[in-house]
Amino acid sequence: MHSAPPSPLPRVPPEGATEAQSSSFSSSSAMTYRQLSEVDDLCTAALVDPVLGFSTHKMALRFRQPGPRERAQLQGVVQAFRGHQDYDRAWKQIGEEVDWWRRTLQKRNSRAWEAMLKEHVRKQRLIDE
Repeated sequence: MHSAPPSPLPRVPPEGATEAQSSSFSSSSAMTYRQLSEVDDLCTAALVDPVLGFSTHKMALRFRQPGPRERAQLQGVVQAFRGHQDYDRAWKQIGEEVDWWRRTLQKRNSRAWEAMLKEHVRKQRLIDE
């Protein structure tokens, strides 16, 4: 017996979004609850934990945290971003310099995953000044 696939999360435009922004927001790729928790875990481990200096709670039971070397690399990327505020530059830097991030994305082997991660980071504005 097969269960139905999980339903995507409802898409709600950010408060104060224009009509054009609202329509593009709602038409962007919807995530399932599981995808959202995995994407959030990855983004939090990559962007929040290195700044705080400790690992925050993750939804996935088998989530693999970055090691000490990778945390230091991630912290360097976040600090550099705070100076230049260029998402594309930071995205390229994290992909080139942080083995944990590269391995994590390779396991998912999907441009859709990369797009979801980019969207999540930008919408959360986790590291903007």
